[in-house]
Amino acid sequence: MQDITEKLEGLEQDGKQYAHFFSHPDHPGYYGLWIRERTPEYVSVWLPESPLAGYQLELSIEMPDDTFTDYISELFPEQKSVSFLKTLYSIENLDLDLAKAWAVAFKVWKQEKIRLNRVKWLESYPWVTKSRMQETSIENN
Repeated sequence: MQDITEKLEGLEQDGKQYAHFFSHPDHPGYYGLWIRERTPEYVSVWLPESPLAGYQLELSIEMPDDTFTDYISELFPEQKSVSFLKTLYSIENLDLDLAKAWAVAFKVWKQEKIRLNRVKWLESYPWVTKSRMQETSIENN
């Protein structure tokens, strides 16, 4: 165990967060997602001795935002519940190019979510919009 601890210390962090996708032979076509500040090399060494033993790391992409999980949940509604990873997503033809495309599309999705949340907030406090409209009207006169 000491040997693996020493290996892991050197691989532990590079200051980036990654979205790691895992597969399991009992669930073909389904992938687990785990977002952590751990390098793909760290996860590869850690995996056989971890609570995820039996899973295989399929790919990792840099992902600085934990809400990427919410995006994947919306993108792939067919899911299975499992322990530790919590959810496996049914994803056809998972590959690095596809995952990189999700990372780009995620940024747009996130901005849209922020915009929708602002609209909902404004709708719940109509006096904010009303007073702002009055200020604008006064400034224009």
